[in-house]
Amino acid sequence: MKKSIFLLLCISVLFSCTKKEDFFDPHHIDEEAKENFPVENIDPNHNWEMAGVGNMTVSIKDGTGETYKIQVCTDNPLNIDNSARLLSEQTIKDGESKSFSFDMPLAQDYLFVVKESADYSRVVIPTVLENGKFTVNIGSGTRSLRGFSDAQPKALSINYSLSNDAFNCPDNAKQISPAKDVWEIMTLTVTGNCFIDSPMTCERITMEPNSHLYIKAGGSLTVEVSKGNSKQIYYYNDFLALKSTESISILAGGSLICKTHRGIDLSGGNLYNQGELKVINGKIDNYAPTSGIIMSSGSVYNEGSIDVKKEDISISGGQFINAAGGKISTMDNDLDLKVTSKGEFHNQEDAFVAVDDTEISGGVWLNEGEYKTTEMDITGSSAKIQNNCKLLVGIDHQGDGEFELNSSVTFENSGYVECKEAEWGQGRILMTSGAIFKVSGKAEYYSNFTIEGPTTGKDAYLIMEQAKYKESSGSNNEYKGNLTIVCDNYFSNSKADLPLPINKPIAGSNSIKIELPTTECSDGHHQEVVPPTPVARQVYTYVFEDMTREAGDFDFNDVVLKVTVPDESGKATVALFAAGATKNLWVGYKNNDLFGEVHTAMGCEPGTLINTGSGPNVAPVEKEITIAGTLIQNGDFYIYDENKIEIHIASMVSPESTYPPYGLCIPGDWEFPKERNKITGLYRYFENWVQDYTVCTRWYEEHMQEFKSAWDAANGEYPYADK
Repeated sequence: MKKSIFLLLCISVLFSCTKKEDFFDPHHIDEEAKENFPVENIDPNHNWEMAGVGNMTVSIKDGTGETYKIQVCTDNPLNIDNSARLLSEQTIKDGESKSFSFDMPLAQDYLFVVKESADYSRVVIPTVLENGKFTVNIGSGTRSLRGFSDAQPKALSINYSLSNDAFNCPDNAKQISPAKDVWEIMTLTVTGNCFIDSPMTCERITMEPNSHLYIKAGGSLTVEVSKGNSKQIYYYNDFLALKSTESISILAGGSLICKTHRGIDLSGGNLYNQGELKVINGKIDNYAPTSGIIMSSGSVYNEGSIDVKKEDISISGGQFINAAGGKISTMDNDLDLKVTSKGEFHNQEDAFVAVDDTEISGGVWLNEGEYKTTEMDITGSSAKIQNNCKLLVGIDHQGDGEFELNSSVTFENSGYVECKEAEWGQGRILMTSGAIFKVSGKAEYYSNFTIEGPTTGKDAYLIMEQAKYKESSGSNNEYKGNLTIVCDNYFSNSKADLPLPINKPIAGSNSIKIELPTTECSDGHHQEVVPPTPVARQVYTYVFEDMTREAGDFDFNDVVLKVTVPDESGKATVALFAAGATKNLWVGYKNNDLFGEVHTAMGCEPGTLINTGSGPNVAPVEKEITIAGTLIQNGDFYIYDENKIEIHIASMVSPESTYPPYGLCIPGDWEFPKERNKITGLYRYFENWVQDYTVCTRWYEEHMQEFKSAWDAANGEYPYADK
């Protein structure tokens, strides 16, 4: 009996002495893990790092003497919809410079810096990583980035001399009326100075050289071609044509209604209007390509009203002056105003225009009154364009309301522009002090576009609801000069790459106070400051596979921690978020147990699967600790079992070359796989990254809500350049 007891004791001691070695053979576990790992051909140079240390220098020189709060964020917190996470918070006084380090995702080479005043006024400055460092200069030195030459809008003018006889009917003018010609066409023949002062109708007008027709008060002339007379369908009868030395004046109280096939053609003649001019397209379908008011030379001078139904006011030469009191409108929202080649259009002070589309590919377009159009399209490279009063594109009109500038033209604005949408590329918008350019919808940027305020004096204002890249474009764009930029969705939900322009302060609709009054030439702009919503600190997700007895299933949920980056005092919050292993495990940091056994800490029985899709869902357990320095350099959290066998994240304790990781530290609030679902089943690009650590470095974002817009924009495929 004693021998049996002694033998049992020996066997018990033998097992207790060899328990750890028998149940944990590191080499055997590694080999088994390599077999079970869902990715073959692991990059032998892999360091498993997805987070690193960012270094930034912020300098402030704005002359206020104020001390500002500076926040470094992953996204623009001033956007209405944003996924901003706070990386670092500092205080910096005006006139000082400060350098500091912080944790940040390695794959993110741009950040957003918020400068906040004591009254909660705040702007955000996008900044890009250059030479391993972020540098932000706020105040002097931030207004110009790439050295475009400074320029100020210059006063654009159109010289026009109104003829003395434009609205002065000579005493020797003779009264005329229409008569049938040899083809039985009712024709008004004008020779020398002639007038009419009563209502009459004709089928065409014949103007002799050096002739001038005056339509006096009470006079009404309707030119209407009979479609039943085939002899009328010739060029001379398509238009009401005014050639050189031929003029028509519509005096106050008079009217001209033109219903020719193609409208009015000016090739050297002059049309003066104080009364009413109507051009109604009377063309036969598919007969003529262009109709309306067509100018190749000569002039139109309008102090009355011009209404055009359908087609164009096309100005390839000559001058079209809509003078004070003049009104141009369209009867059916189907009139295009086109300025090309050497044409000149001037909407003078106290004049009004309302058309459908405005197309400018050359010549001169000058607005000093109120101009409404559903669309505005600026092309070519030779046009001179200036708005000195009010330009409304799509406002109170049907249509998309798009202002499109896709050429090397400079659009000069000293007044007020508002459009529903904008499309900008290769050109420049140049504004004076107090000028406003407002986009009530989205502004889409192509490449090589500049928006510039004045070099001296008060700011100009660029106010947008949303700024984004036009698809497959967007680089070398710039803001310059004294320019206040307001945008509530600044390059959000558009493209995964860096939003340019950079290093220019951007405000939101409630982050700075603006009070611009309403005038005859401006609808003004008003906004107040609203205190900000606090930005949540960046979280890193630590995920572990328990490899202390056998190779795991690589769902990376045996223990899940969510750890915030340390604040300025070093405080960080560690949350025990999930426990997907059945065995007892602990969480360690610097040789200290943080929570006790993880299942018990979360209020469950040992062996329970918690928050992994199998078993109960319970609230995470949090603990505040102090970390000296950055999380990435000092956040060596690990798990261990009752035998003190430790599992660390692979970026802290790297596995042997070509062997899989047992723990990962992932930037953000990561969506980890459910129980028994391998990581490759949820994250399609994990395999690419494992096999080559330089590609698909943001694989982990695929199911994270804060990056959903970037993946959606790429139709669910990997949205970044490192494919």
